Amino acid sequence: METILQEALDGPPPWPLVFRLAHQVVLGINYLHSLPRPVLHKDLKPQNVLLDDALNAKLTDFGLSRISYSVSQVSRKDDGLGTTNYMPPEAFVSPYKPKRASDIYSYGILLWSILTGKQPYEDANPAIVELHVPRGQRPPIDDIKGDADGLTELKELMQRCWDNIPEERPQALECATKTEELYQKHKHAIFDAVYEVLRKLDQKEKQDKGIKEQFQRIQTAQASGLYLHITIAWVQTFKFVHSTNLTDSASIVT
Repeated sequence: METILQEALDGPPPWPLVFRLAHQVVLGINYLHSLPRPVLHKDLKPQNVLLDDALNAKLTDFGLSRISYSVSQVSRKDDGLGTTNYMPPEAFVSPYKPKRASDIYSYGILLWSILTGKQPYEDANPAIVELHVPRGQRPPIDDIKGDADGLTELKELMQRCWDNIPEERPQALECATKTEELYQKHKHAIFDAVYEVLRKLDQKEKQDKGIKEQFQRIQTAQASGLYLHITIAWVQTFKFVHSTNLTDSASIVT
């Protein structure tokens, strides 16, 4: 999702798409958490949210997923912890036992990213993030602009999701119920929102293609120029050597 939307759009997606993404992502989380053997995703972030041709969201990359009830305590240095900027504060304390509330925290940070079109703690040193997140630091709420219907409620849900205390975070089902209610306020405009974004994505694709073709032409021209330069230099060298040989031969005959 990040590479598709955040690079193509100047800011967040249109509001109807924002609310649909918020709902569809947590539907995926709720599905995992509600399985007979609940599964934790453990690496929720924009890069792991795929969009289909109609910009519907699908969770992907379950490389870090684990069955919830069998998850054992893991070290902070475990390679299966996920991405620092989306990790919950409890993940930075050893030993760390991931829970469903851990995914909910990551969902809260992901909501902020969807609402702003930005990456949380962008350019920040991971060690600084690891230090300040357990102390309650979160991405700035003021970066979320607009007054869309239901936005205040979505921001409140986001802040509950990233609560420092895991037990205070809502469950995925509650989040899905709330986001469905909010999405219904904007569902009537989703077709136009999707069309607008697809048009911008198409423009960016054409622009990128044009830049790539221009770059390839420059490379070809440079390569041709270098070949021509080498050829001319070789011919000039050959003429010089050939002329020298003829002069030497004439001297011998004389």
